[in-house]
Amino acid sequence: MKLKKSRLFYKTFGYSMLVMTLLVFLAHTLIYFVMQNEYMRQKQVEADGLINMMSQTFSQNEEETILKLAENFSSFYNVNLSVQIGEQEFIYNGFTPVEIKIDQQQGDLFLIKEDESKPVSTLVVQRTFTNIENKVCRLQLTLNMKVVEEASQITFKILPYSITASLIVSFILSLFYSVMITRPIYQLVQITKDMEEMKPGVYVPCVRKDELGLLGESINSLYETLLQTIELLKKESQHRKEEDQQRIDFLRSASHEMKTPLASMLIVLENMQYNIGEYKDHDHYLQVCQQQVQYLSNMVQNILDASHMQMLVVEEPKEISASVVLYKVLDSYRIIARAKQLVLIEQLHEDAKDFTVSINEQNLEKVFSNLLHNALNYTKSGHIITIYADSNMIYIENECEPLNEEILSHIFEAFYRGNHQEVEGNGLGLYIVSQILEHSQIHYYFESYEKGMRFTLKK
Repeated sequence: MKLKKSRLFYKTFGYSMLVMTLLVFLAHTLIYFVMQNEYMRQKQVEADGLINMMSQTFSQNEEETILKLAENFSSFYNVNLSVQIGEQEFIYNGFTPVEIKIDQQQGDLFLIKEDESKPVSTLVVQRTFTNIENKVCRLQLTLNMKVVEEASQITFKILPYSITASLIVSFILSLFYSVMITRPIYQLVQITKDMEEMKPGVYVPCVRKDELGLLGESINSLYETLLQTIELLKKESQHRKEEDQQRIDFLRSASHEMKTPLASMLIVLENMQYNIGEYKDHDHYLQVCQQQVQYLSNMVQNILDASHMQMLVVEEPKEISASVVLYKVLDSYRIIARAKQLVLIEQLHEDAKDFTVSINEQNLEKVFSNLLHNALNYTKSGHIITIYADSNMIYIENECEPLNEEILSHIFEAFYRGNHQEVEGNGLGLYIVSQILEHSQIHYYFESYEKGMRFTLKK
């Protein structure tokens, strides 16, 4: 981790070190000054409690016993005691007395200094009581406070070392804290740089439960959404390229399909113009040219339908009964079937009207018209065409030579006619059917059976 490149690290380290330094100096100042005052307060409480205990004990005893107790207490507690009974005063020293000077007086409590430049060295507290003999007694207790001065001097001497050690520890803690704070942020920066390059499999580890963890989850979610969007755009772009290529191939095929009848008609017209041989029969060959023009006209119309499928949709799709539309289209093909001597078998169940699809009616008419036209074209005279419909499916069967798998794999391509080049048509009928049904998301399939071919629509 290249912390030297992180300005955030330096800021975090600087601020934390500043705070730690202030805390170190504040703590040592409080220790030096507050310790003395706290120790003095504790000693005052101790002295007050001790003299209360002594005065209560002494008040229950005679003079002789009081003096013995005072001597024992002075030695045991390491204090100086002054016992005044009547006009007599008795002194017992537990430590070497010093020349004292009263600094402060708080009732029966005296704070003593040896001189003005030094802290309190002695604490004096006194009580007056009456003993069992009804003698008025005065008890004065003196505590040695030299230890406070000594402790202060020791504290002052070790203070520089303590501050130095504390600053070193503060430095280490600040460094550690800064690394812990800035490391996950720096990792986020590095990961987002990888995300900028759209590297796959990049994600922010979300092991933390704090705000950085939530930020990492948000970044991961955003990156995942971005990748999905880019992938969709790539697919869309690829799809557009494929569609463009299909249009180019379609136009090439269309121009190729139109070249042959145009060239044929041009030859016929030129020969008719010069009255060459059999072409002197203008009436016959004008009829031939008329047929070619009609063929080209139909082809142009089919090409327009196939290349502009969206133009077939003249209104919003709606749920309609497929069998009703089939019956409507079938009317015009019954006559053609009889003229071609084909057997047309209609098996439409009563519930056939329940087979509904969401499609524009004009488009569905186009589907059935092309399917019936295709069936009639590829069925020989005397053979059977079966039309079946119920509530779940509609199929159109025609007796013919079944197509092999190779031809079936290309049957829905534009201008593809398989091995039936001799049959009138341009190979656009099934292509248009497939485009309409796929656009309307209607399930269909075209398959062979023992006697021919079957086209099926299913729910």
